[in-house]
Amino acid sequence: MTEYTFDDTDVYKVIEGASYSLQMKKDPALEKYLDTLITIIGAAQEKDGYLYTFRTVNSSRPHAWIGARRWEEEEDLSHELYNSGHLFEAAVAHYQATGKRNLLDIAIKNADLLVQTFGFGKEERFPGHQIVETGLTKMYRVTGNKSYLDLAKFFLVRGPGKKQR
Repeated sequence: MTEYTFDDTDVYKVIEGASYSLQMKKDPALEKYLDTLITIIGAAQEKDGYLYTFRTVNSSRPHAWIGARRWEEEEDLSHELYNSGHLFEAAVAHYQATGKRNLLDIAIKNADLLVQTFGFGKEERFPGHQIVETGLTKMYRVTGNKSYLDLAKFFLVRGPGKKQR
C-alpha cells in the first residue's frame, strides 16, 4: 500500500461528505460511525494541536517529503497545511450537521497552533497547496475567531515581505 503525505484528507473528506448527508437526513448509524472516526482522529492529535499522521506514525524516520521538522517542506510536498484545511472543512460541516463539537474542538486546537506558529515575524512559510485558507475562513465564520481569518489572509499573500491591507 502506498502512503502519501495527504492521506489524512481522505478521512476528512469522508466526514465532510457524510456530514452534508446528515444535514439532509438524520442517520444515527452514520453519525455513530463518524463519532468513531473522530475519536481516532482526536487520539492522533498531539498535545499542542499538531495533527499530521504521516509524521507522527514514523517520527523517528520521517519521509523525505516532510523533512525533519514540522512545516520544513510545507511549500513543497509535506501537505501539512493542506491536511489542516480539509480538517477544518470537515469539522465545520460536521458541527453544522450535528451540533457536536467533538471534531470542531480538534480543529480549533489545530487552528490555534497554526495561528501561534505562522504569520509575519513568525514562521513565514506558505502552503504549497491551497485549501487551508478556505478552511480557516469557514472556521472563522463558525467560531467568530478573527485570528483564523487573519491567518487565511496571511497565507493568501504567498510570499514573505508583502504586507496585507
